Amino acid sequence: MSYLTLSKIDKYLSKNRVFITVVAFLYFLPLLTAAETSSLRTLLHTLTLIFTFGILAMSFDLQLGRSGLLNFGQALLFGVGAYMFAFIFTNKAMPFPISLISGLPYPFALFLTILVGIFVGAVMGATTDRLRGTGFAFIALAIAMLVFEFFKTNSDISGGETGLRVEIPPLIKNQFTYLIFAIFALLVIIAFIFMVVQYISTRLPVNPFDYQKVNEITEKAEKFELTSRKIGLMILGLIIVGLVVASNVFSLFFTSKRYLFTIPVQYYLALTSMVVVYLFIQRLSISPFGRVITAIAQNEERVQALGYNTYRYKIITVAIAGGIAALSGALFSPYIRTLDPHTGLGVEIAIDAMIYTIVGGLGTLIGPFLGTGVVVFSELRLVDLIENIFPGFGEWWLVVLGVLYIIIVLFFPYGIVGSLQRRSRSLKETGRQLFIYEHDYWIFALIGTFLVFFIMFAMVS
Repeated sequence: MSYLTLSKIDKYLSKNRVFITVVAFLYFLPLLTAAETSSLRTLLHTLTLIFTFGILAMSFDLQLGRSGLLNFGQALLFGVGAYMFAFIFTNKAMPFPISLISGLPYPFALFLTILVGIFVGAVMGATTDRLRGTGFAFIALAIAMLVFEFFKTNSDISGGETGLRVEIPPLIKNQFTYLIFAIFALLVIIAFIFMVVQYISTRLPVNPFDYQKVNEITEKAEKFELTSRKIGLMILGLIIVGLVVASNVFSLFFTSKRYLFTIPVQYYLALTSMVVVYLFIQRLSISPFGRVITAIAQNEERVQALGYNTYRYKIITVAIAGGIAALSGALFSPYIRTLDPHTGLGVEIAIDAMIYTIVGGLGTLIGPFLGTGVVVFSELRLVDLIENIFPGFGEWWLVVLGVLYIIIVLFFPYGIVGSLQRRSRSLKETGRQLFIYEHDYWIFALIGTFLVFFIMFAMVS
């Protein structure tokens, strides 16, 4: 490997240590599961739902947090993806022309679903010119409710109250699909090990009390050369990981109980989709297009005075958000297995997306995902937690959840991540006083991720 290529990899890893740490941890979790049910597999099932709705929350944040577009019709964008996927993978005979798409291969089905979501988002975004602000929010809600009523009254295409039974795509149940994801997970782990070796070689030899030297390393990555010692450390790390996960990977690959592949493969699909969406929105936000839509949210008249067609930018934004929300719906269909108008197109989906975003932090990108995790996991496990601590009071879980929301609003008025970002300067200064620098944040991200996982695992066990 040339020094130029190695230098680029080294530079990227040094600037994204926290992201690589969290992603590597999440990719590593399914490798710890074997071909039998366990509490860990139950947790993976819950995390899959969090990833799925996290994508929906990020699409809502792209509209409101980046562009200032309040969209109460988010349920329609989500439902388009959910029902398109259900139409393709259902055994029920569908009327023409829906029957034309039945049985498409999984990759084409996912691509088609995203395209339809983009189209519906563009149609919805076309109402943003004259109907601004709350006007757009409610006309989008009216469109969503109109489609909901159409599906509700046409049970031949929606499945009615019983819903459509969504079949698991063969690709998700295929052993080779899991093996491909397992190999990709190992590549992510290799990147994490490379990052750790890089950190050891550049950070540990430096005196932690020498702030200037540590700051130089933080700002500019040192020249990283692969010596035999560093290669040995990487190989040792891979051997340890291989010994831990090898038996689990082989047991899942060779088992005859193919339905058990549903959880880990669906987990990997949702996780990978979430990572791709995160990186896409992150890149979009710092692009010229992203800067324009941010400016539109702050002062649309001034942006128009500069010669930009704000109407076009808003349509494109809602269209992109529509594709992302449709992707979330496409991941939700095989997860829920039975789709009806309420679970796929209900207005509460838009309300949930708004809650996830506000709890996590509007305009923070990672905040909506964190808010999704807090709310979804609380809704799923708060009853059991209260019942275990205070037997007979489990039915009060909604009250406890409401109190949790009040606490978040009082102590985190800009959302969890948003409030922490506003205090980032003081937090960084406190860290420096404790000789903790930006170079070291990934260690605390790893510890924090492990503690969160341990708490969630204890609650589902």
